[in-house]
Amino acid sequence: MAIYATSRKKKHNFLLPVLITVILALVILSAVWLTKTIVTNQLQENNTVSPAAAAGNSTVTASAPPVQKVTFTENSMLNMTYVYSCGHTASKVEKVPPEFIGKTLDEVKESFPEYHITSFSPGTSIGEKKLSGVCDEHYVMKLDGEKLVITYKNNPQKIKQEMSIDINMLPFETIEILNKGIHVDGETELLEFMEDFAS
Repeated sequence: MAIYATSRKKKHNFLLPVLITVILALVILSAVWLTKTIVTNQLQENNTVSPAAAAGNSTVTASAPPVQKVTFTENSMLNMTYVYSCGHTASKVEKVPPEFIGKTLDEVKESFPEYHITSFSPGTSIGEKKLSGVCDEHYVMKLDGEKLVITYKNNPQKIKQEMSIDINMLPFETIEILNKGIHVDGETELLEFMEDFAS
């Protein structure tokens, strides 16, 4: 009887480690299977399999189509406001400069910081550009022989108007001032000067 009890006790001592090992193996296998299932499901959600790949039973990840960049084209127009150093502005609708063609808005901003584009589209964009010179409403009035010559301040070679005057009727100081040149701002002021010299 004592021999039977001892033999039975040895069997229990042997079965316990085997049972623990089997349970641990089942837990590990279950964890691996569960992880593999989760990873497979995530891959299926994130990837698209092409029909050709599905037919060949091989998994191929289809890449997303490239994002098409919106660029200026040859037909793109700019509705520009030019801001002169004198404070005056001028608005023009014109074709984009050739340097803009094929470039995105970010590329234009980087390469041409003097252009401030406030609204962008491939058709017509709106922008502003600051200019260092004065606009066409600033003139220089100068004496040339017996003529009073009015030129543009931003382009002294370009004559706006000429007027014959009798310099014998002008005081010496006025002749000296006219020889140096009088700066005139705006059409109204120019007309006032012209009236003074015409009378």
